[in-house]
Amino acid sequence: MRAPNQLNHKQSRYQLFLDSLANPQTRTKYDFELKCYLRYLGNVNAADKLITPKLIDSPAEIRKAEDKIIEYLKHLTIIEKLAPASISVRLAAIIHFYTINRITINRKYVSRFKPAKRKVRKGDFAYTHEQINTMVSKANTRDKMIVLLMAATGMRIGALCTLTISNLHKMTIKGYPNSHIYKIIVYEGEPEQYYCFTTFELATAIDDYLKEREHFGEQLKPEAPLIRADYNHSIAERAQQPEFITTIGMQRLLDRLLLSCRIRVQKHKHELHTIMKSHGFRKFAITQMKLAKVDYNDREFLVGHKVSRGLDVSYDRTSEEDRLQEYLKAIELLTMSPENRLRRQVQEQDHTIKVQLAQKDQQIQELMNWKDKMEILLNEPDKFIQMLQEGRRRK
Repeated sequence: MRAPNQLNHKQSRYQLFLDSLANPQTRTKYDFELKCYLRYLGNVNAADKLITPKLIDSPAEIRKAEDKIIEYLKHLTIIEKLAPASISVRLAAIIHFYTINRITINRKYVSRFKPAKRKVRKGDFAYTHEQINTMVSKANTRDKMIVLLMAATGMRIGALCTLTISNLHKMTIKGYPNSHIYKIIVYEGEPEQYYCFTTFELATAIDDYLKEREHFGEQLKPEAPLIRADYNHSIAERAQQPEFITTIGMQRLLDRLLLSCRIRVQKHKHELHTIMKSHGFRKFAITQMKLAKVDYNDREFLVGHKVSRGLDVSYDRTSEEDRLQEYLKAIELLTMSPENRLRRQVQEQDHTIKVQLAQKDQQIQELMNWKDKMEILLNEPDKFIQMLQEGRRRK
């Protein structure tokens, strides 16, 4: 990457800002946040105008830039009434733009004008099985898969938007004939990479969605998005041009779904709800794993938590099979449809019965062997002693 002091006429300061952001989701988010600031200043799509020749050489001009940022923070707090977390992201994008262009903004000073964190919201609950099942029943094929994906894995909404078909790895599990699940690689190739598993119900929803895409003419490629943005099915060439759904698109579909299911009512855009729109699914998944007594470290790994596991990040080398066995403990609680849960219970009971019958057969066989040995001991003691001696020699 070209250093800031090597900037030429072909590379704008705005492009340098974008090129410095390796993560596609971060790049999209910071780009949006910077443009919000430009609209506030009245310089739409003119980020380069923020870096003037005077600003580069004058501490006084830098202080003026800081004052503008502080005014913007007050505007976001008082006029737009944004949440403190949202304001922090906007500030981070602005400061990153200046920093990458070698303008040092006093972040510590400017941050003093951010609003204090709000008090804990009233409620802050997870979704229930009934609420999620209602969403699933009213959703189309794609949105059904999205809801189940968030609920069964606890995946962050930003991670969903980066998944490709190649991130799916089909798995069969002993004892569950004619069924499969998927292992999903999240943030593949990034430092935050981890993997998680799906329920059988979710695996079926993924298969249905991919089949639907093929039905409308798409040739599924490994690099194609797992979740594609909306497109006009009647235009054949659009099927071959899948685009990744954006976080904004994801938020909008959740808004529509929650309102249509009457799980939420329309409120002021900055009024807090008792269940966080996307994070409510993550809270649901973690809660169900906890109820199923999934091992703490395995649970934290499967939902992409690292900091909370402390030194285990460096030393935990639990196998994939062991983590899968832990996840299977919660698979019933992470299944939404009552019919699917009942079907899974029947399969598990059938598997348990087969195992128990096999154990009984083995016990019966062992008893028969002992019966034969006792008859030999009573009727042919010399032969019995010979059998014991041969057994010792084999050992």
